[in-house]
Parts: sequence; structure tokens; C-alpha cells
Amino acid sequence: MQQLTLATAKQQKTWFRLFKNPEEHAPTGRRLKAWLFGAEIPASSAIFPPELYTGNIVSDLFGEERYFDDAEKFWKLQTEAIIHRQAAYLEEGWSDVVIMEIGAHFYEYDKVKRGRAKGGKVYISCASNGEIGFHEGWLDAKEAAKRDKAKAQQAKAGAQPEDEPAPAKPELTSNAIRYIDLHLQNAVRIELLKAPQIALRLLVSSVITREAWQVKPERQDGHHPAVLASIEASPAKAAFTTVQNELRSLLGLQDEGYLSAECGADLPKLFAKLLTLPDEDILKLLTCLMAETLPAGSAAVDILGHLLKVDMQTWWAPEEAFFDLLRTSRRSTPCLPRSGVNSAPGSGSLKRPNSRRRRSATASQGREATTNRKPGCRATSTSPCSLTRSAKASAPWMTGTP
Repeated sequence: MQQLTLATAKQQKTWFRLFKNPEEHAPTGRRLKAWLFGAEIPASSAIFPPELYTGNIVSDLFGEERYFDDAEKFWKLQTEAIIHRQAAYLEEGWSDVVIMEIGAHFYEYDKVKRGRAKGGKVYISCASNGEIGFHEGWLDAKEAAKRDKAKAQQAKAGAQPEDEPAPAKPELTSNAIRYIDLHLQNAVRIELLKAPQIALRLLVSSVITREAWQVKPERQDGHHPAVLASIEASPAKAAFTTVQNELRSLLGLQDEGYLSAECGADLPKLFAKLLTLPDEDILKLLTCLMAETLPAGSAAVDILGHLLKVDMQTWWAPEEAFFDLLRTSRRSTPCLPRSGVNSAPGSGSLKRPNSRRRRSATASQGREATTNRKPGCRATSTSPCSLTRSAKASAPWMTGTP
């Protein structure tokens, strides 16, 4: 019976209904565990339209429930639907929407209820059987206590209205944020070239909503010379430039540069050239144009990072510019929150400002210095994971999971 404590509320109600029915048999023991956490995913768990599923939906002879036969296809559609629901919550004004790992149980004992106006969060739980739970208006108990204490001190000093949340101190400097945004945009746009169908749909939605999107390229500029040098030397930049040059050659355009900034092209001549190209080449051009105009630091970059499962280990490795910006951030914010640090194997730690000295010592001992550490800012995962707009350093997919 202890296993029932790990079940969702819906599973507990279903089991109890089976238990009370003399004509049914409620699973117990090992069968109960398999029933709760097995690979069977009932069709009722889907929050996406069932017609989008390309696999088979099967059912047994006597049961009323139907099941998806391909978990990978199911979770791909389910994850996309979860991300859309997350975006909708954020648009409603929730401060944060946390997507929990598959199989992680949502517990209320370590949280307190807080409304949206008082900084409450939304937690989205993902059970192993595909069931999705939406838990609105919760806050970690320790975080709530800190906010209450800060609010009480501010109210006592008369510095802030009672219901106004305390402003969060940024974890990174503006230069460090720009560094992260540009490298993320760099990696996402080169991966987007491999997914023209997604790019086409993003282009349509961008034209309709015009949200944070204009028909002009992301220039990848910055105020810090080290940031610009890092971007120019990145492999993602080189790979994307190669594709740009190939497409410019296809169109008969001279020199190098962005396709979306080709102001000197003759429209009738260019249109005539496009009429001679097959649809496959046109789709490549549309995908490149969408990638060029993808704004760094936008919500679209974070969403694409999830959908495309971008692995930052392929396109980025920490260098001196990263460590210098990190040290500057730590000096400007001495007490960085530990919640932004991913301690998974292969991920970098924000608690190492003396990285140059550590790498020199490693080399002197005859060991190869590690170059694939990723900042504890963003994490790649094939399953749903946390995505938040509360801080640039907390989008969840920059740290590659080995």
C-alpha cells in the first residue's frame, strides 16, 4: 500500500474504485507497481489532439481504456503541448512555470500556497504513465519564508508597499547575459537549419503575431570586445556562415553577409531567379531567413532549444571570455543563488572563480584540462524540465548532459 502514496490523485481514485468493485480486481504488490509506473500510456493522459499521434492506439478486449504503442512519439507530442501550456501560463502573468522531470512527484508538504500576484509559481508534473498535473499557486516554503522576512523588513522601513514583491538581484552582468544569449542563439539557429518544417511554422506564427520579431537579422553585436571575439570564433558561427554563403551563391548574390539584409539586390531579377528554384531550395532559404532573424534572448530561442534538443557541447566550450565574465558577475553579486548551479556530471560550477589557476595546475600534473564544462545556467534534456523567464541564467538547456 505504500506504493499508492507515490501515485497521482487520479491513479489513487481509479485504484480505489477498482478495489470497491467486487467484479474488478485491484492490482497489488508487483502488479500495482507495474500498473503505476509501467510503460503503458493511456490515451486519456494526452493533452494534445489524438489525431496528431502517428503511431497506433491499442486497447484490450475487455477494458475501456486505450493505450499509445510508442512512448517516444507520445512524449514528443506531449512535451510540445506542455511547452505551449507553459507559455500560456507565463502570458497570464505567472512569475515562473516549472516543468518537472518525468516521474517526479509533486509534494505539497515543502511548499506553501501563494497567489499569482504574490509571486506564486505553477508546477507541471509529468507522471510515468503520461498523466500531466497542473499545480497553480505554489511556492517553496524556504523561498516563501525569505520573501516574507524581506517584505516585513521593507514594510518596517517604509521602503516598499506591502503587496509589492521584492526585486530580484540579477545573477549575471549584462555582458555575461549577452554572451549567453548570443551563444544560445548561435547554436539554435544552426540546429534550426536541420528542421525546416519547424522553421516554417515559426515563420508563420512570427508574421501573424509579430511578437519580438522583425524582418531584420540578429546582428550579434555587443558592448564587450571579448563577447564579440568569442562569438566570431565559435564553430556554430562558422557553420552558419558557410550555409549563408552557399545560399547566396545559389541566388547569384555577391560578397558575404546576411540574406535578410541584402538591400542592393534587384527585386525583379531575384524573383525571377527564385521562380526557377525547386521547392526544396526555397524551403532552405526560408529556414535560413528565419534563423537569421531569430532574436537573441527571446522566448523563441528557449522554445526551440527544447523542441530541437540542442546540445551545447556540440557548439560551445568555455574559454577565457566566459570565465572572465563569470568572475565579474560574482564580484558584482557576491552571493549567487545556488539554485542556478547544475551539479550534474560534466557541468560547470559557478563556484570556481580561479579557473585559470586550476587549469594550469591540472596541466602541470600531466592531465588534460577539461574543456567540455558547461555553465550551470541551462541544461539539455530529452524530457520536460524547468524553463523560466525570471533570470537569464535559469533557462534549462545550456548544460549538456553526458
